Amino acid sequence: MMKKTIGMMFLMGVLVLAACSPAPAEMEQDMPAVEEAVMEAEMPVEDEMAEEAPMAEADAPVTEMEMEVTESGYIEIDALAAQALMESTPNLVIIDVSTAYANGHLPGAINIPLTELSGRLSELDPANPHLVYCHGDAPAIAGAEILAANGFSPVYRLEGNYSGWVAAGLPVEK
Repeated sequence: MMKKTIGMMFLMGVLVLAACSPAPAEMEQDMPAVEEAVMEAEMPVEDEMAEEAPMAEADAPVTEMEMEVTESGYIEIDALAAQALMESTPNLVIIDVSTAYANGHLPGAINIPLTELSGRLSELDPANPHLVYCHGDAPAIAGAEILAANGFSPVYRLEGNYSGWVAAGLPVEK
């Protein structure tokens, strides 16, 4: 256990230093059955769909978007899926692991810099869903991995991070 903790702290330090470097592609895995059930429950029934005009690909419901579950146990979601998750999940905890929180952050986000996250896990409820993001891939991935490795579930990571959220034209707080 001690070796794992020391190893995780070393990894966090390396990742903080490499915060702006691109992340390696994560392996795609099937979405957990719970996520599939949630998505299916949000999908319109066939009769409702038959009455509507066909949707353009850009107008497709957020629930149709693929969610990628990583080997580390967290779920990759894009900005529009994150927004839908925020609107439909009142107990979602949004964590900005950056040191640039004051420059702008997602609505309702709390700031726990990556360097402090392991020491502040007791402030969080592992039973609540968590959405992690940053201004760079490496810290956000490290933050999501820390939560997942410590029994938090589900854990989501915002693909594209803060800049992806802003690029999608979604609201921010300062």
